[in-house]
Amino acid sequence: PSVVIATITGGFADVVGARMGRFLGIGDEQKKENVVKGMVGGFSVLFPSPISPLLLICELGPGEDFHIHYMKHVVNLAWVTLSSFTVYFILSGESYLPFVPMEFEQYAFRPRQMLIGKSFRCLG
Repeated sequence: PSVVIATITGGFADVVGARMGRFLGIGDEQKKENVVKGMVGGFSVLFPSPISPLLLICELGPGEDFHIHYMKHVVNLAWVTLSSFTVYFILSGESYLPFVPMEFEQYAFRPRQMLIGKSFRCLG
């Protein structure tokens, strides 16, 4: 469902940007950013945490100048993911994908293991 939702929300942002862009004077670069923001907003609904879609979009690196203005885009997309996730979570009461906590056994540290690890390090 992630591709469908990203396509729908990105397309919706493109259509709204094209219609409103004439009235508000939005340039082509801003329209491209709005499409990416729409896609991130769609991804925010799917993931159990708002940081996951942000990391996904940053990994994809949309746009030609994404790497130049990296932090500006990360901050803008973080606001989009947080607001979209919050609205969906308030309306539905849960995220689309459930958060499944992982349980680990308690690890007991032993000094002997540290000595073995250091010896492997020296050997390497």
